[in-house]
Amino acid sequence: MFSAAATSGFIMQTLLGEAQARGALSGLTWTFNASTVHRGRMAVLSAGNSTDD
Repeated sequence: MFSAAATSGFIMQTLLGEAQARGALSGLTWTFNASTVHRGRMAVLSAGNSTDD
């Protein structure tokens, strides 16, 4: 479990990272980290292919 002091960014980064380590959410990327998410604002989550065409 997470401590009461854990930020929403820390929690989301941990959960998403653990899911990807299990092979899930392979097409999902995010641009936030534990210190950039605050005041209830989440940065970008995106899904899609990794090609530029």
